[in-house]
Amino acid sequence: MTLVKDPTTEQFERLISEHKNKMFRHAKKLAGNHEDATDLMQETCIRIYRNMDSLTTEKTFYSWSLRIMTRIFLDKKRHDARRIRYDSMDAASENLGVEFEVGDEKVNLERDLLRQERNAEIRAAVDELPEHYSYVVKLHHLEGMSFPEIAERCGIEVGTARSRTFRGRAILRKTLCFT
Repeated sequence: MTLVKDPTTEQFERLISEHKNKMFRHAKKLAGNHEDATDLMQETCIRIYRNMDSLTTEKTFYSWSLRIMTRIFLDKKRHDARRIRYDSMDAASENLGVEFEVGDEKVNLERDLLRQERNAEIRAAVDELPEHYSYVVKLHHLEGMSFPEIAERCGIEVGTARSRTFRGRAILRKTLCFT
């Protein structure tokens, strides 16, 4: 585990180039189109560079960068939703001569986006597991396969499938700070 003591530009460039493709795929998933994803990626890189000193280990860089990206996206969505909501309500109010009350601004959007962020962190953490753990965890939790089915597919014993799944989940709990 490499501690990031005095982050350098070279270290930043190396980490970004190492993870930029995965980060861009995540940005595109969030933003929905190439241009917005490019803007989101650029803003994320700027924020990462400014906050490199708060990164504790290089191993957590990818999940840390996804959290930053998702928060930037959430902030922009909240800002845009608020502006559109007020603009359209003002226009409707003027045209109809009616006043509207603004309800709670933190609708389901924030909860859904936070859930997406957490799922992205989990997927990233699963991808970072050693392959023999990652594969059985994906088969069991994503494919819904039973331990005997996993054992048959992987050519291992049922007990080995169980222990690899258990150990993979234990690593994920530690990595993701689940207690």
